[in-house]
Amino acid sequence: MSGYKFTWENGRDLDSWVKEKLDQFLVLSSWRSKFLHFIAYSLEVTSSDHLSIYLELKVFVPRRQACLFRYENLWNREPDCRRLVEECCLDNSSLDVLAKLQKCSSVLDSWGQSLRNLFKADIDNCKRDMKLYHGASDLVYKNQFLAAKNHFFELLTQKDMY
Repeated sequence: MSGYKFTWENGRDLDSWVKEKLDQFLVLSSWRSKFLHFIAYSLEVTSSDHLSIYLELKVFVPRRQACLFRYENLWNREPDCRRLVEECCLDNSSLDVLAKLQKCSSVLDSWGQSLRNLFKADIDNCKRDMKLYHGASDLVYKNQFLAAKNHFFELLTQKDMY
């Protein structure tokens, strides 16, 4: 198991901060032979005093067909969305309606992917900061950890909307 070495903490904001490794991850050899590629690690942040142990299975599942484009209603809140749709319609004025929709869906799909990548980069930065400051006893570093943790949860909420 990797990640932060302690899985339980108490009194983080106090001088009597207690950290222990209470939780473990255990598998049978028969299970391990079925799931060759897995990672188990303790998460860097939680709202509990126990840090969750995350199990990530890496399994290849072939796709049968390409994913269909889906317009996300929350994109309406993004100023670039309207501009992209208008540009698709104006730049492809010679195309019929179906071709315009296909072109627009392709552009929006790529744009939506870039939005998700931005969230991923921000979340990764927060995880890096939390890992860096986790366990620090200095008040400045504790505050930086808490700021990164709060921003992390805000990003997760926003990401779930998208």
